[in-house]
Amino acid sequence: PITEKDVLNSVEKEKWIASMEVEKNKMIKYDVYELVVLPESVNGQKPNVIESRWVYRKKLDSKGRVIEYKSRLVAKGFTQKYGIDFLETFAPVAKAKTIRTVVSISASLNLTCYQNDVPSAFLWPELTETLFMAQPKFFNDGSGRVWRLKRTLYGLKQSPREFYKLAKEYMNSQGFVASEADPCLFTRGSGINLIIVVIYVDDFIC
Repeated sequence: PITEKDVLNSVEKEKWIASMEVEKNKMIKYDVYELVVLPESVNGQKPNVIESRWVYRKKLDSKGRVIEYKSRLVAKGFTQKYGIDFLETFAPVAKAKTIRTVVSISASLNLTCYQNDVPSAFLWPELTETLFMAQPKFFNDGSGRVWRLKRTLYGLKQSPREFYKLAKEYMNSQGFVASEADPCLFTRGSGINLIIVVIYVDDFIC
């Protein structure tokens, strides 16, 4: 399905609604939002209310069979207002040559190479701005209240930047040092005890 209307008309309607429940429960678990009455002003300015939409995807196995119905709530970042909802948005991404070099080193030295992605990555970082979002479809209680976002959400302009800052903070706390040539390349130790980690958005190559 592309739209919420497609979900309601789908023969798999119950599965899609269940997958949205799973996603909403994740947001409750990570304390992503709280329901509030929209204030008249924030820092002397009229608050902006961001819209959102659901994005649907079927996860398939190697034989093309459906193993999971995935729904993700995505903020409509284009409805954010600069200076009110966000300021800085730049987030570094590992260079292609960095990834190729690390994989090449791994192959030439017969090292084990792992790739992992962080589940629900953009639900982890805390927001520094005060953001309000309209209650999403299927989960609107009709009270007229809005979500005050406590953490980042997929689609927000600052989400990649905030996730990188959180990831870098964590890597530094574990003794890893970022490279001056590529801020997404982290190393710890030396010789046979060397660990190399490359971060590409929410994917980690170790």
